[in-house]
Amino acid sequence: MEGLPVCHGLLDAATASDSDDEFYWRAYLLPAQKRAKHKHGGSSEGKRADRARGREQWGAKLVADYLADKPTYNADEFRRRFRMRKSLFETIVAALVADDSCNYFQQKLDATGLPGFLPEQKVTCALRMLA
Repeated sequence: MEGLPVCHGLLDAATASDSDDEFYWRAYLLPAQKRAKHKHGGSSEGKRADRARGREQWGAKLVADYLADKPTYNADEFRRRFRMRKSLFETIVAALVADDSCNYFQQKLDATGLPGFLPEQKVTCALRMLA
């Protein structure tokens, strides 16, 4: 069959017969094309929606309970929970957010376009891991 491409030199157009070309096409090229179309990764239609875990509500609760101007818990309870003064915690958060070499502690949008965790939530998590 003329006009069929000879893929990567595996077939010689001068010696290959029509049936060999057709066999090669059906056995190797069609399945390879199908596999290439169905690569994994990324967002796909039909996948389940992002699960609501209350990330924003828990961040607001952390701020209201411990970091607001009039917090629910006083300074002694803050010190007991975080094992440091509130001013030191705020200094650590401010330094990590201001550091341009590491943007992990800055609040960004996640893959679904929703706001990510607050810097205070990330620092709290890191401190708990270190404790």
